[in-house]
Amino acid sequence: ALSHLISMTEVNRSLRRISVSWHGTRVSHLLFADDTLIFCQATRDAMLYVKAFEEASGLMVNSEKSSVAFSRNTSDDIRVELANILGKLVLLKSVVQVMPTFVMGCFLIPTTLCLELESMVPDFLWHNKESRRVHRKDEGGLGLQRLATFNHAMLAKQLWRITSNLNALLIRLLQQKYFPHSNVFQASTGTGCSFTWRSILTARDLFIPGL
Repeated sequence: ALSHLISMTEVNRSLRRISVSWHGTRVSHLLFADDTLIFCQATRDAMLYVKAFEEASGLMVNSEKSSVAFSRNTSDDIRVELANILGKLVLLKSVVQVMPTFVMGCFLIPTTLCLELESMVPDFLWHNKESRRVHRKDEGGLGLQRLATFNHAMLAKQLWRITSNLNALLIRLLQQKYFPHSNVFQASTGTGCSFTWRSILTARDLFIPGL
């Protein structure tokens, strides 16, 4: 399927093969048992075809194994700019977006604060270039997580632990205090509830539709 798709794109020249010499054989892709290598010019059209194959086949590009190689014709300015952006992206994913993981697993962070933190990302990546935006990954973005969504997911993880591990000491203590005669989905958020408990209970809306 991928070979046919690439052949079709070569006909209308949306995706151009790469050669290692001026008059050498042009290669568009190599297929292995577990891997696929695609050789093409780094254009938006080429990436759209790769995205179309992902959606049709369910096979996804592994960003963790992806790398960038420059030809001798690539200017130093472009190399420096891309290296700068990729280095910052690694910093964002491995440090900045990991740091609040513990806090977001215990407390519901105000949406306004999440949006404020997210608004700093374009400035950090693009040096205040207003024309640059950070898109969702399924829209061709950089794969940076939405902090508010991540916050809800982490709280939902805590709620799942409560429902699936009732014999744990912490869960027994929570049950005795907050829902001694019911279950976590019927527990109230009345006076005396800690902020952590109220935060965890906000994740019930994610579970109830699937129950």
